[in-house]
Amino acid sequence: MNYSELILETFSNLTSDLFDEVKNTVVDELIHFSVLKKDEISPVILSEKVCDYIEKVQLSTGKAFEQQVEEYISKLDAIVGNRIAKPVKADKEKGEGKMPRARKYYDRACVLKKSCTTKQGLIDYSRIMMCLYMAILANNFGLITDFNFSIDCLNLFEIMNAMRNEKTDLFVGIGKKNRFDTKDEYGIDRCTFVLIVLMYYCIKSKEVVGEY
Repeated sequence: MNYSELILETFSNLTSDLFDEVKNTVVDELIHFSVLKKDEISPVILSEKVCDYIEKVQLSTGKAFEQQVEEYISKLDAIVGNRIAKPVKADKEKGEGKMPRARKYYDRACVLKKSCTTKQGLIDYSRIMMCLYMAILANNFGLITDFNFSIDCLNLFEIMNAMRNEKTDLFVGIGKKNRFDTKDEYGIDRCTFVLIVLMYYCIKSKEVVGEY
């Protein structure tokens, strides 16, 4: 996957309002400009800056873009996968078991992991996982059986805020720590947030509709 083409195409296809959203989300909070002010940043300039960021993450972590994507996939799966209800087992009297709709789409996302080396595969995976995560947030992080697959349900601010507050065990039974440590500007967790923003606006720019 050519990440420079992906980034430029995504930002260039946004409406002016959506591009302003991108700048307000990314600039200063995730990526820093030393000289330019926000109103001086064009789609091409921001694309170059994000490409430069991807390259600096590679230098810092030793992970090429494809490996950064693998980390992104893994980290999304970590906050979504264990919150999807499992299939209901078949009952001898009632007959066949039931596959929750959320599980059906999560399983689809797991299959799509193999195609995340392509732009469309990554878009499709991201859309399912983000929509599932929105349902998880609406259910107070409890197990979900169903979800809204509409792009309209996606709220980037809510997704990023929830991810910042995700916790994981520090040690077994002893305390918690933030799952994502974004203090390192060129660390893989900060990179995951940059990719979340990129994929969100890639989805919005395409306005993908329908179901699988």
